[in-house]
Amino acid sequence: MPTMFATSTLADGLSSSYDEEEEEQQEVAATSSSQAAADAFRMVSMVWFLSRRRVARLAYILTSLNVAYLGVVWHATGNLGAPVAAAFLHAAAEMWLGEWRARWQSVNSQIKGSSARQ
Repeated sequence: MPTMFATSTLADGLSSSYDEEEEEQQEVAATSSSQAAADAFRMVSMVWFLSRRRVARLAYILTSLNVAYLGVVWHATGNLGAPVAAAFLHAAAEMWLGEWRARWQSVNSQIKGSSARQ
C-alpha cells in the first residue's frame, strides 16, 4: 500500500509530465509561427530585391559610363585635375538639383495643403 508521500510524488510526477507536454506543444506552436514569419520575410525580401534589380542594373551602367567618360577626359587632357573638376561639378549639380527638387515638392505640398483647407 503506497504511503501518502509516495502518492503525492506520483501525482506530482504525473502533473509535471502533463506540464512538460503542454510546454512542448507551445514551443512547437511558437517555432512554427516563427518559421512562418521567417518564410514571409524571405519572400518579401526576395520580391524587393527582384523589383530593384532593374534599377540597380541601370545605376551600374550609368556609373560605368561616368567612370569611362572621366577616364577619356583624363586621357584627352593629360591632366588629372580635369576629370576631378568634372566629377566635382557633376556631384555638385546633382546635389543642387536634388535640393531644388525637395524644396519644390515641399512648397507644392504646402500650397496644396493650404488650398485644401480653404
